[in-house]
Amino acid sequence: IQLEVFGSNNLKQIHMLGLTLENTKLSESGKIAYTYIPLEAMVQNNISPNETKGFINNLLTIKGVEIAVLLRQDSKDKIKVSIRSKGNYPIYDLAEEYGGGGHKFAASFISNMPPDTLFKRIIDKLEKLTVETLN
Repeated sequence: IQLEVFGSNNLKQIHMLGLTLENTKLSESGKIAYTYIPLEAMVQNNISPNETKGFINNLLTIKGVEIAVLLRQDSKDKIKVSIRSKGNYPIYDLAEEYGGGGHKFAASFISNMPPDTLFKRIIDKLEKLTVETLN
């Protein structure tokens, strides 16, 4: 069952995952990996937002990364922001601050901010969280 649910991607999903991972960046501390899937790329690759589920988990496999952030443009003015933590840093409050929700270590929200603005705000807050949580 696990293989059927999690191990059955089609080729276009693998190509989109490759593009997503290629665009991944690390925060200054190296604890946060983040990436962006533009609507244009999904249209060009004939892939639906649903077919990108699970992509964020690949970012958490990067050595030293504790938090992953994936922005996916679902329409011209709608960006889905997904945040995952390995368990040392609770991220639910950040998602809730932007009107979203989820769980302590896995949350999301929808925004109409430009991707660059979103990344700046989110990464800055998450970097502060990683420092505050250690102290």
